[in-house]
Amino acid sequence: MRQDEKDYILANFPAKSPGEIARGLGIRESKVRKFIEKNKNKINRDKGFLKTLREIRLPVAGSVIILIIMSVAVYVNIIGGQFLLDDDLLIKDNTYVKSWVHIPRLFTVDMGEGIGIQSNYYRPLQMLTYMVEYHFWKLNEKPYHITNILLHTLVVLAVYWMVNILFKNNFLALATALLHAVHPIQPESVAYISGRGDCMVALFTVLSFILYIKQLNARGFGVYISLFLCYITALFSKENSLVLPGIFLLYHFTFRKRIKIYPFVLLCLTSFLYLFFRLTLMKEGSTDMSAVGILQRVPGFFVAITGYMKMLVFPFGLYMGHETKLFSMLNPQAVLGALITVFLVVSAVLFHKKQRLYFFSVMWFFMTLMPVSNLYPVAFFMADHYLYIPAIGFFLIAAQGLRYMRDRLEGRMRMVPYGILAAVVVFFSVLTIYQNKYWSNAKYFYERTLKYQPYSPRMYSNLAKEYVLRDKPFEAIKYYKKAIEINPAFVNAHYNLGVTYNMIGEKQKAIESCMRAIRFDPSFTHAYNILGVVYWSMGEKEKAIDAYNKAVMTSPSNVIAMSNLAAVLYQTGDKGRAKELLERAIRANPDYSPSYANLGFMYSEDGKHEKAIPYYIRALELNPQDANTYNNLGKSYFETGDLQRAEKSFERALQIDPGHANAANNLKVIRYRLQQGR
Repeated sequence: MRQDEKDYILANFPAKSPGEIARGLGIRESKVRKFIEKNKNKINRDKGFLKTLREIRLPVAGSVIILIIMSVAVYVNIIGGQFLLDDDLLIKDNTYVKSWVHIPRLFTVDMGEGIGIQSNYYRPLQMLTYMVEYHFWKLNEKPYHITNILLHTLVVLAVYWMVNILFKNNFLALATALLHAVHPIQPESVAYISGRGDCMVALFTVLSFILYIKQLNARGFGVYISLFLCYITALFSKENSLVLPGIFLLYHFTFRKRIKIYPFVLLCLTSFLYLFFRLTLMKEGSTDMSAVGILQRVPGFFVAITGYMKMLVFPFGLYMGHETKLFSMLNPQAVLGALITVFLVVSAVLFHKKQRLYFFSVMWFFMTLMPVSNLYPVAFFMADHYLYIPAIGFFLIAAQGLRYMRDRLEGRMRMVPYGILAAVVVFFSVLTIYQNKYWSNAKYFYERTLKYQPYSPRMYSNLAKEYVLRDKPFEAIKYYKKAIEINPAFVNAHYNLGVTYNMIGEKQKAIESCMRAIRFDPSFTHAYNILGVVYWSMGEKEKAIDAYNKAVMTSPSNVIAMSNLAAVLYQTGDKGRAKELLERAIRANPDYSPSYANLGFMYSEDGKHEKAIPYYIRALELNPQDANTYNNLGKSYFETGDLQRAEKSFERALQIDPGHANAANNLKVIRYRLQQGR
């Protein structure tokens, strides 16, 4: 009899009959009775205390309530956190999340398409959640954070369900799920809005695995359909769900279960079709490691294993973004990581029959880590969020250790594992709550990250953007230059430096910075747009038109460039194309207010004030602080004879901008007319 079967009998005999235990384990009842008879002295000795344990043993409902409370409690302080890092690219500046008309595009392009950049990532369902949130709450960060917390809570409950199904032990399931809920490595997936893909893929990966187990003994098509849909959802959430067929095989090998050929083949075929779509129909971007051979990346994998073990056991000094770099196999961390890997894998294989839980957990860890191991080039050689799914295996082993201790101790000493679990959960919760502060404030986030990564051009560039937002352009320029000094080919830093130079009136330097960005990336649409802005402000209309045209050609969804080009074309006499461009911009992004304001202005200039008014109103619904548009709306009301509405529009323009001279003069004229009318 295996050790896990013995443990199950000892833990359940007081509460269940030998027949129920036998059915739960899938073995003969006589085998259970023989073991009970042989160990009745131990069972009788513990009977009194086991009764006490039964009284405190939590039912499933109680476990679920505890998991929900803990999953939410440790992340409440992140709800007021700011957008940072990729949140700007995926939400704030992304055209595709701002209109329902782009739903089909989300499923046929990468995540960067909506902002005019090429990305390696295809996660349409993640982008769809942003679209829904933007529709209802625009750029209010709180609902985005609440969604992440909700998804994390569902993942924790799914982990609890999965462990209960696999090992039929509530304490084991509760301990594993609790550790997953509160461990300090999780904020990079939960507190970071753009980390949502980790929560989504974990949820649907675990649910797919649960449904796969269920279908092995199911009749009817309901569970098969649910499994297939869940797996599709996992694939559309994030790419690392492709490991699921491997996880299914791991289950069959570990628990000696026969494969149902047709469902398994269908799921494998689905994976193949997904891969075919990704590799042939979608453009693939490159990473810093794309040109590096796999053998050169292997030492980095072992360095990461050492780092991951440290983070899981001693989760201190956690930070985002371990820049991808090459290591030597003689690196001490690489050597230690290789030894850890060999020990875990070899010991799991050697004891796979007697210690099924240990074997399953170790293999789960390494199999789910493979997609982000940098053996296939990824953004970083290691990252906290890469552990979101693999860490379940580590937590399961830790929970089994506590369970083993509980079942081996006698008398009141059996309460010790409960105390250890409670202490660890409280300690990890405190660390997680503290770690959330790192993800709450953008400026603090970049400054703290630079303490760990003093040579990260990305962090310097992002910190510079924060100084721009705080109206400190000269500080921003210093940090953009630092980013370029570290990486002269860093396109975003050149572009943003150009934007900042334009802000302070350094037109020639702005042009030079944008041109450098274009030299490194000829398809960088935003650099062309800023070039157009600079040229137009210098009175060089032909150069401005040329730059704007290139911006629209490189990114047909760039509504800012469309709107700017339309304004220049209108002023140079090409009024028909200007209006056509603005109509196209409105279709591309119905929430971009300047398109409506500019189109309203064009109709006003043509004397079509009644047609202009609805565009002005829509622009002000989207941007109620636009004093110029209120002034233009007032002029259109005046021309149509609606003097009272004109007066209110001019008053509103002056409330927003008391120094708006045009609105002040118009208001005087309106009030004079109104007095004359009386």
